Amino acid sequence: LTEEEKALAKIVPVRKPGFVGPVESDFLTEKLGPQVGTRVRLGGNEAYETANYIDGKRTVADIVRAVSATYGTQNGADILEYLKVLAEAGLIEFRS
Repeated sequence: LTEEEKALAKIVPVRKPGFVGPVESDFLTEKLGPQVGTRVRLGGNEAYETANYIDGKRTVADIVRAVSATYGTQNGADILEYLKVLAEAGLIEFRS
């Protein structure tokens, strides 16, 4: 495993109560401002699937592998940044 993969394997995103998805980009812009669009580098399908895999058990590394299996190789940093945006919007939290 790379250092990035080892780091992502220690982070578990957990949905907050009430977050059922899907996440609309308008919602993120409303919550975090228009600059949020520059932070989210995932396509719509990739972002949708990333959110679907948040179950409180899978690590970020697990989610990267699962989304990559469906949509081709994904950048772990991009998926982590999207998850950070979801956390800032109050939809998820992280545990180690």
